[in-house]
Order: sequence, then C-alpha cells, then structure tokens
Amino acid sequence: MNLYAPNYYTQFSCIADRCRHSCCIGWEIDIDPKTYASYQKVDGDFGERLRRGMALEENTPHFRLTKEERCPFLNPNNLCDIILHLGEDALCQICTDHPRFRNFFDSREELGLGLCCEAAAALIVTQKEPFQLVALQTDGTPEPPEESAFFALREEMFSILKNRSESIDTRVHRFSHTYDFILPVMDYSQWARVLWDLERLEPSWADRLLELKEVKQIPTALFANPAWETAWEQLLLYFVYRHTADALYEDGIATRLAFSVLSLRILQGLCASHAMVHGAVSLEDLTELARQYSAEVEYSEGNLNTLFALLEQ
Repeated sequence: MNLYAPNYYTQFSCIADRCRHSCCIGWEIDIDPKTYASYQKVDGDFGERLRRGMALEENTPHFRLTKEERCPFLNPNNLCDIILHLGEDALCQICTDHPRFRNFFDSREELGLGLCCEAAAALIVTQKEPFQLVALQTDGTPEPPEESAFFALREEMFSILKNRSESIDTRVHRFSHTYDFILPVMDYSQWARVLWDLERLEPSWADRLLELKEVKQIPTALFANPAWETAWEQLLLYFVYRHTADALYEDGIATRLAFSVLSLRILQGLCASHAMVHGAVSLEDLTELARQYSAEVEYSEGNLNTLFALLEQ
C-alpha cells in the first residue's frame, strides 16, 4: 500500500501531561477487539485493574470513564498508566492513532493530523512551508483512472489555495468560482444560531457562539500580519484535504469544499469576536479556537451531517 501524509505530519509529537485538553478526558474511548482480548490476559494487580476499568456494551468494549469523565488509566499527573506499566505498544488502536486520521483509497492510504488536538492545531497554524503531500511508503500499487483524476483535481485545488502572490480572500474567491460553489447568504449572527443548535461538547463553546453573534464584519487591519495569511492558508488546505477524500466515492465534493471555506470564515469570525472581547487576538488564540471548533464540529458526525445538509441546499 502507498502511504501519503502532509509534509508536516512527521513533526507531530504528543505533549502528554502538558496538554490542556487531554484526549483522555471527556471522550468515549472504544477498545478494538484485538487489544481487548490482550487486556484479558494481563497478569497481576494491573491486569485486574485493566479489567475493572473496561465495560462491554452492545458488543463494543470501552473504558469506564470516571465521574470526572477521565479515562480510568489517566493518572493524577495526566500520564497514561497503561503506557507506564505495559508500554506504548499496549495501547488500543484509537489511543495509538489519535489525533491522526486516515483516508482510504484503492491505491493508497492518506494520513493527517486532526485539529482537535492542541499540539496538532499549533503545528498546522504555525506551519510556514507550503502544504504538500509526501510519500511515506510506496510499493508501486497503480492508481485506478478515477483515483488519478481525483488526485490531479485536488492538486489543482491545492495550487490555487497555495498561491501566495494573492491574498487569502482572493484565493477563496477564485477557488469558489473555479469549482462552482457558494455559501448561503448568512451573517455571523445567523451562523452562530446554526452552530448553537448543534450538539455541544464543551460548556465554553456556548460562550464562543454568543460572542460570534456580535460580529458584524471583520476589521481589515485585524489580520494584516502576513503570518495570518499563512495560517488561514494552512487551515483551509487542512479542511480541503481532510474532507474531500470521501467525495471520490460519494456525491458532494462541492458541499465539502463549501464546508472548508465556511470553516475558515467561522474561524475568522471567532478570532474577530475574541479581539472584540479581549482587545487583541493572536495566533495562539487562533490555535485554541481552531481546536475547539474542530472538536465541536468535525468530531461529531451528526454536526457534520447537519452542516453538509444545509450547504447542499
């Protein structure tokens, strides 16, 4: 199998106990069957603790979260006791992969880093080198014609979005015109109401949406620093890369492109509202807002489908 990933992919490293938004807190953690079976065979006191910390519901094993919604193996120092006792190889698949995502094709597998992880979000937002897919592994598997055509089309999209001789707004306009999609004519107050009606994960997300409702327009000077242009570019490329892969086998590529641009516009609005409330906004603030937006929207299948359905209209 050929294996591809963005050029920044191998730079990622989990920050473990330094993470302010641990993926071991607040998320249901399923355990794959192979790992579940291996946990049944662990001896000693830790083996007994492992089995007490798991539950089986509808044939799906998962960890029993504490009343604080922490994984039972996340210790008070915010380190994983499974790793400390058994090593990283003993982790279940979802814990090994997160925050990585995978897109599958007949001829290749594509990897990426999800924005819902603060370390991954910081890496993407601050990445200066233009986005590029690189081969991590090749075995000569040929690309079917339909996949070759899709990859070529996507590279054309990437090329438009990476053209740093134009402003990000000009690139977005050219992008939407070239691939024939538009966003619904809605202001930030209306989008905030749409997002408000979706499933919400973190209580503070409600505060962000209330602040977003007050944005009338984006001040021209707010994102004048060239570093903001690069950050918007990297985020938009991330959304396009992550969400268009399914469109090869399903209808809806225009919807996914519209979602990518909408995500950029929402993040710009969230940054503008942050500046209104706090008097300034930084790339560090953008990193946190991108992380929260991703966790609330991208990592809820129901929320994604609701937005896709709205954009399809």
